[in-house]
Amino acid sequence: MIDQATTRIRYADPMERYAESAWRKFEFIDHADLSIITHYFGIRILHRSLSNEMKGAYIITPKGRSVIVLRKFDPPVQQRWTLAHEIGHHILRKPMDRGRICAYGLKESNPKIEKRCNRFAAALLMPHWVVKEEFERLAGNPTGRIFIMAERFGVSISAMRYRLRELGLTKFAK
Repeated sequence: MIDQATTRIRYADPMERYAESAWRKFEFIDHADLSIITHYFGIRILHRSLSNEMKGAYIITPKGRSVIVLRKFDPPVQQRWTLAHEIGHHILRKPMDRGRICAYGLKESNPKIEKRCNRFAAALLMPHWVVKEEFERLAGNPTGRIFIMAERFGVSISAMRYRLRELGLTKFAK
């Protein structure tokens, strides 16, 4: 059982705290089920062919409905990351954003908002207390640990390495 109460962390962005609170709200145990979150928010998911530079998009239709578009040929771990990132855009949206499109991966995007959505995605997919618990549990397998953890959290190896570094577990995350 994971005990969040004994773990203290300083959040760089309130979006991280919000992402991790989803674990309590939706009673996730070992991984974040993004379909539960998208269903809760009423977000429609579409898989489409997108340009190589565009990883995904969050769209608010003129009627105020939320749609997330994922690049259909991306590997599952990339689609999972992009979906979590785009859920971050949904949380940051404003009522007056109708008809707006937030495209993930394009150079014209707002870097500050994109960074916040990436922080949200990392905290949602790899909450600090679960990562630290798993890291300790796998201490006896230092060579395979990062691969096992990446698979467990459904993220890429590079995303897992980055999160480990971010959480101060740098001895391993090279």
